[in-house]
Amino acid sequence: RVHGGFGDQIKMAGEKDADEEVPLRTFFEWFERKLANKYALGLLKLQKRFTSVISLLRSMLCCAVDLGQLIESYIEFASGQSSKERFVTDYHGLKQFVDNIIHLVNGLAMDFPICLDLEFVEVFFTSIQDKLELLYANIHPIAHFESHNAELKKHLQQAHKRLLWALQMLPSCMADVHRAAQLSMPLLRKLEVAKAFFRKPWQQLVADVQSLQSNEHLQLSPHFNAEDDKQFGSSGVSLLGRLQRLKSECGEIQILLEMILEPLIRISHELKNKRRRLSKTHLKPDQLANVVQYVNCLVKPDFLSHLGSIQINELCQAMSTLLQQPHLQEEIQRQSLLLSLSEPEDAVAFFKSTYTEWKHDCTVIQELEKSSAYDAELQRIKDAMPLSDANFAAVRRNYERSLKDHQRLMGFYHRVMAAFHLFKVQVASFCLKEFDIIAEVTLPEFNHESFKGSSTVDHSD
Repeated sequence: RVHGGFGDQIKMAGEKDADEEVPLRTFFEWFERKLANKYALGLLKLQKRFTSVISLLRSMLCCAVDLGQLIESYIEFASGQSSKERFVTDYHGLKQFVDNIIHLVNGLAMDFPICLDLEFVEVFFTSIQDKLELLYANIHPIAHFESHNAELKKHLQQAHKRLLWALQMLPSCMADVHRAAQLSMPLLRKLEVAKAFFRKPWQQLVADVQSLQSNEHLQLSPHFNAEDDKQFGSSGVSLLGRLQRLKSECGEIQILLEMILEPLIRISHELKNKRRRLSKTHLKPDQLANVVQYVNCLVKPDFLSHLGSIQINELCQAMSTLLQQPHLQEEIQRQSLLLSLSEPEDAVAFFKSTYTEWKHDCTVIQELEKSSAYDAELQRIKDAMPLSDANFAAVRRNYERSLKDHQRLMGFYHRVMAAFHLFKVQVASFCLKEFDIIAEVTLPEFNHESFKGSSTVDHSD
């Protein structure tokens, strides 16, 4: 089950078959290739200029690596002959200069991105301008190294000539890159914004999915698993299992509720701190009072526990008033894809149904945990177990600990799934507009039984 209106929006986005399915792990590489293919013509001149710079740097790197290997062989040769041991220290000093060149050029000849953007260009310029002087300082001593070996001296002179030529060519090549970058600045900025918009959410999702996969070993204590019904009493297992499912579902609904309210919480803090003001035109006194009560509630850290003190109709009226404020609408929709997909009245109705469902589940959980039936079922299980009081207490503690671990894992799972659905819709929307294709990001399979059965969000849709 996918909750309410947001589920409908996801289904609307996925009514047609996807033109391309993209695994989450490889999404960003795929995304960069799509951008590079679309804007290849606009970036062609800049890429050619960059290619000339990268070629110079890689030729310097190859030259320095070859020279370093040659010097290393001379160090090994001289170390084995007593008559030439006095030259070893000099060779080591020369090798240090060559190692510095390799290190500096390695830092500059970074992996060329699949798709150029403004961030890469700026970082590249900053890096190369800071290191040109350091490169010259390490290349210059090679020409003045006095070697008693004619062959080595010849290699040093050739290497110095090649390194110095490449170093002298770099400034003019960089000037060409700079001119081409200035002409491509609007496009580079657009590409940087597009990549930055998806990069962090994608990186976080990949890390979260890896964490979920690494925690698939977390299971409930076997003492209260379903297969132990005969030994411990099926009614007890049923009650505990019902509580577990309710808490899992309630946790998922709470996450969705927090997602709905997140932009409104930010707006409420700004209203409270007077960084924003309400437009009081056409607002009745009771509407204004409801908004003030609503704002005062949302700015509290434990706002969910305080929402219950406000009548649901007053909550909905206050939310509707905020969503219809002309100067707040654009900010709220920019911060929340979920609210931007709906009209204000639909968003309020979605909030009302989600809040009502969450409130109902919270009430049921509290009633079950305080009921005599809960204690009675535990006592029945205890009586059916061939264990002493101390052993039963240990088993119960073990179960409660494993239940908490399981609940934490499921809460994390639901948050990851909620974030994934938002990411999935954002990718689909962007790709349809930018590339004219229907793209669907997919998740890897999970082996954990709880992920397959207890979640109310289907992550394979």
